[in-house]
Amino acid sequence: MNILRSLLRKSFPVFCALVVSIPIWAGSPDDAWKAYYDGDFPKALELARPLAESGEASTEFLMGLLYADGNAVEQSHEEAARWYQKAVQKRYAPAQHNLGLMYLEGRGVPKDEAEGVKLITFSAASGIPHAQFSLGVIFLEGNGVLKNEPKGAEWLEKAANAGLAKAQTKYAELLITGTGVDEDAREAGRYFREAARQGDVRAMFGLGRLFRRGKWPVEPDREEALRWYRRAVEMGYAPAQTELGIMLAEPDLPDSDPVEAARLFQLGADQGNAVAQNNLALLYLRGEGVPQSDAKAFELFTSAAMQGFPVAMEKLGNMYENGRGTLPDLGEAYFWYKSSERISFRDRG
Repeated sequence: MNILRSLLRKSFPVFCALVVSIPIWAGSPDDAWKAYYDGDFPKALELARPLAESGEASTEFLMGLLYADGNAVEQSHEEAARWYQKAVQKRYAPAQHNLGLMYLEGRGVPKDEAEGVKLITFSAASGIPHAQFSLGVIFLEGNGVLKNEPKGAEWLEKAANAGLAKAQTKYAELLITGTGVDEDAREAGRYFREAARQGDVRAMFGLGRLFRRGKWPVEPDREEALRWYRRAVEMGYAPAQTELGIMLAEPDLPDSDPVEAARLFQLGADQGNAVAQNNLALLYLRGEGVPQSDAKAFELFTSAAMQGFPVAMEKLGNMYENGRGTLPDLGEAYFWYKSSERISFRDRG
C-alpha cells in the first residue's frame, strides 16, 4: 500500500476559526471541538449540529469528520462528503483537504482526480500542513498529476517545517536518498530527531538505520543505532525488530545477544517477514541463540524463498543440494539457485 492510499483511509481534524452568525442558544465551536478532542463524540455531535446547520464552517467540517469515522453516527462517506462540501463552499481549508482526498479515491463522491488535486492544492496553499504533506506525496508518486519529485519534496519540506511529524520523517527519507533534493544526511538526522521527539516510530527507525550504516558526514554509531532501534521495537515497529535482531546477532561484539536476536526474528517471522525468516533460519542452522535444527532452518528458508527473497532462495538451494533438513534433490537445488539468480539480476537492473 503506498503512502497516498493510507492517507485516503484517514480523516484529519484541523481547526480553523471562521466567523459566522450563530444562534444565541447554540454552544460555541470551541465547545464542540473540545468535546471531539476529548473523545466525547455524542456531545460533540449535539453541540456541532445546530452550529453546522446555521452555516458555521468549522463545525460543518466537524460533522464531516464524525460521519467519515462513524463516531456517534452511522458511518457514511456520502454524508461526510456533503458536510465537507458545505465547508468547502466557504473556502474552509481543512475541509478542502479532506474532500480532495475523497475525490482522489472516489469515496463518498464520484472519483475525480483532477478535482481532488485542485482542492488539496487550495488547502496546501492556505498553509494546512496535512494538505501540504498529501500534495507532496501526490507529486512524488504521480497520483492524478505528472510525477515531479522536486515539487513533491518542496511541499513536504513546507509541512515538515510546520512541525508535522510524518512530513518530517518523509522529508528526512528524501534527504537520505536524494529524491527531489540534494542528499544531506546531517539535515535528515535533524528532521528525524524532530519527528522522533513527537513519538514518530518511523523516525526512530530512520535514526537507527542512519547511525547503523552511517552516511557522510554522519559517522556510524553502533550505540546510537541500538538505542533508536530499541525505542522503535518498544513501540512494536516490525522493521525495527529485524534490524535490531541483525545487529544483536553479529558475533564477537560486547553487546551481541543471539538469544534476543532469535526472539526478535521470531516476532518478525510470525508476521510473515521474509528477512526475519531468513535470519532466524541462519541462527537455527548454526545453533546460535536457538537449538541447532536443520529441519527448522529448512522450513524458514522455504517460507522466505516462497516470498521471493533471493538470499533465502540460494540458501534453500544449498539445503536441497546437501540434503540438510530434507532429502537431497538436485533438481530442486537447481531451481532455487536459478530463481535466486534471476531475481538478483532483475533487482540489479
